[in-house]
Amino acid sequence: MKIRVSAAILFGMFVFGTAGYIGNNIFKSALNYEQTTKPVTALNVQTSKIDVIKNQTILKRGEAGIITIKAKPNTTYTIKTSYKMNGRTINVTQSRSTDSIGEATFNWVVDKKTDSGTQNAVITGGGEALNLSHTVVQ
Repeated sequence: MKIRVSAAILFGMFVFGTAGYIGNNIFKSALNYEQTTKPVTALNVQTSKIDVIKNQTILKRGEAGIITIKAKPNTTYTIKTSYKMNGRTINVTQSRSTDSIGEATFNWVVDKKTDSGTQNAVITGGGEALNLSHTVVQ
């Protein structure tokens, strides 16, 4: 009788121990799967944005416009805009590379024949975009 009881107890420990081990490892595997499939957080991702540090964009004919940005260093940025002359729209694109601290300047001179009004401008680069406008006044 003692042998049967001892054998039954040992067999029960083996069955429950094995089930517990397998169940625990399945649970651990599920945790590992969950941890490895979570999206990357922003903790280790560099963000870049475009900041305007100088902006002279409301201009009279004959004046010089200027937009200076601070963004990602050593990166090319492009401004796309337009102006009107005699009612005709003229598209303009300028590219500049930022220096080692991330600054770049876009500049232009407003022609004496430029129509007055406001035009949109978009600066893109480094995976970012910034919407601005410039205005020619009388």
